[in-house]
Amino acid sequence: MTTLDGNTALDANAAGGDLRTVFALDVPAATVSVRRLRQHRTARAAQLYNRAPGLILRCPSCDAVSCARSRTRAHLAGVRGLTYLSSRPTRTP
Repeated sequence: MTTLDGNTALDANAAGGDLRTVFALDVPAATVSVRRLRQHRTARAAQLYNRAPGLILRCPSCDAVSCARSRTRAHLAGVRGLTYLSSRPTRTP
């Protein structure tokens, strides 16, 4: 997917290795809930924008920023968009 400003969105699997330096779990396989929607889903569904000096993960449904990581410093810039992050798989009815 390419946005109007020319950024190309990848799936969250492309950020897995980079986020592994911050989290002690496989983030793309984790279950997350975005603050706006409050629905549990796999983080793998997120869209990754990585042309900036960091990584931005956005919800594919509401476009909210769920996670941001700086590449210039070895820290997580923020996860304010998330209300839930778990390494346990989501149960589907």
